Amino acid sequence: MLPVAVVLAGLIFWEAAVRMGWASQLFFPAPSFILQTLGRMALTDKLWPPLGLTLFRLGMGVLLGAGSGVLLGWMMGASRPIRAALNPVVAALHPLPKLALFPIFLVLLGIGEASKIALVTLAAFFPMVINTLAGVQQIDRNYWDAATIYGATRTALLRRVILPGSLPMVM
Repeated sequence: MLPVAVVLAGLIFWEAAVRMGWASQLFFPAPSFILQTLGRMALTDKLWPPLGLTLFRLGMGVLLGAGSGVLLGWMMGASRPIRAALNPVVAALHPLPKLALFPIFLVLLGIGEASKIALVTLAAFFPMVINTLAGVQQIDRNYWDAATIYGATRTALLRRVILPGSLPMVM
């Protein structure tokens, strides 16, 4: 209940600050005004098409970024040479602010949908690579050894050890 009370107190303070003139209506519109505008937009066609487009961009970006991140994470976790080659690149690029790369995406991909989806893809990619790699690395060594002793192929190793063992970290 405390977090809800803090948020409500903040909204009440914000509303009071705007109504008493402590905060500019231009820069800090009152929460009641925001809700009225949202309600008006929801009743017309001014809200739903942009919201649908935004959700499409977000969905495509997450699908592309998370999908490729999971695949690369599984490859890096299953193969030491791939991990040795790509781990420094992932470690160097992950801390970069993704929004700072947006001008580069605009130059390379243009101002259309591709640059916006690429930014979301990049934002989803690195957390998935890192989590998936950590998930593969936390699999108990006994499972790897047992699969190897019983002659598991790479496909069987992926299907029987890597996928089920790393899935909690991927999710």
